[in-house]
Amino acid sequence: MKKFVIIVSAFIFAFTVFFAASCKTQADNKTDIGNQPDPKDKIVYEVDAPEMVSLSYWVFTSGVPENAITVKSDNENTVFICLPENGEVFNKADKKYCEQIEMLSGETTYWRYNSIFEFEYEFVKIIVKEDGKNIGCAVIEVTENNKRYSANVLKSVLFVDENGDTATVSEEKLNEFINEVKNNVGFTAGYDEQ
Repeated sequence: MKKFVIIVSAFIFAFTVFFAASCKTQADNKTDIGNQPDPKDKIVYEVDAPEMVSLSYWVFTSGVPENAITVKSDNENTVFICLPENGEVFNKADKKYCEQIEMLSGETTYWRYNSIFEFEYEFVKIIVKEDGKNIGCAVIEVTENNKRYSANVLKSVLFVDENGDTATVSEEKLNEFINEVKNNVGFTAGYDEQ
């Protein structure tokens, strides 16, 4: 009987050790779903796109379409929405200045300030969209000195994911990005994809 108790005890001990080790291995291989990133919350990075926006003929104007902003993309379906904060852009179709304009690759619009008062600086935002989603932007700063305008593209970027594929950002994140550029804070990678 003593031998039987030792064998049963040894069997129970071995079974307990084996079961405990098996549970630990399963627990080690199990991933806590709660700590997984949401697949829609991908990290988005910026890629400089200096050829996307070009500026020409920036001078003081009196009714002549000058101060040209030209946009360019490899994708013919890309839409550029040009939004000056205090100025206007020329709509060739209507032959008049307006507060914003949608353009396609290769098109040019002309900026003018819409106030009789002098200004220190003006920003023109260009939102880049494909299929109605924000995939990039540009920020142009316009300054005036002694009735002469000058413009500088502060930032011109497209958004990509970690694989380099086109990524989208929400309106909120896009506005945060643009405000950071305008405030000369700069962009730090890490916005969540929409």
